[in-house]
Amino acid sequence: MAECGGLLNRPTSDVTPCQSSTSESSPGDLASYLALLSEKSPDLAAIVKAWPDLPEAVKAGIVAMVKAADAGREDGTA
Repeated sequence: MAECGGLLNRPTSDVTPCQSSTSESSPGDLASYLALLSEKSPDLAAIVKAWPDLPEAVKAGIVAMVKAADAGREDGTA
């Protein structure tokens, strides 16, 4: 049987783990993003600020409205 040059036969000595920080932000980065959000979209910033303290029913209502508006854009009704 011929030997394949697949992934199993590759040397692992030159492999380095991926260093991704897409889900990690420093507190300074987060503060900058929130400041920009506040400047560009104060209504959205108010929702973001209040979100942790909102009742679940209110959160569900907000999410439902956003999804309904998004679906309306996709089908041309909004």
